[in-house]
Amino acid sequence: MITYTQMNISKKDVDLFFRIQKLINDIDEFPGEAKVSCHTLSYAIGEMFDLDVETGYWRPGYEHSWCRIPESAHIIDVYPWGTIGGPFLIVQDVLWGTPKMYTINNSVKEERCSSDNFFRSVDIIKKTLGGR
Repeated sequence: MITYTQMNISKKDVDLFFRIQKLINDIDEFPGEAKVSCHTLSYAIGEMFDLDVETGYWRPGYEHSWCRIPESAHIIDVYPWGTIGGPFLIVQDVLWGTPKMYTINNSVKEERCSSDNFFRSVDIIKKTLGGR
């Protein structure tokens, strides 16, 4: 059976997702000095794979960061809220309600993703994942 999502997402996007998923899931632990959060992990993965990174809210009220594939606008949520498992690949589709689930908010980005400690953690995460 081919799912609705599979009909609406390219093989290239799926392959990219599986590369990112494997990379993240193969790490047992990040160094203690790295503050791993949805924000730092999204920015690290975004830089490593040339993805857009967005920061705002997951559903109303939950500060969050995620990656977006520039060509398709599909979301790769590398650190999903309130789940075990992940990352997730989410098709960008108004029928499915994605725009209401992930909303950009620049004040959250300014507050959570701009300190020297934030960028230091992003660099440590990238090095741990094999990036530069």
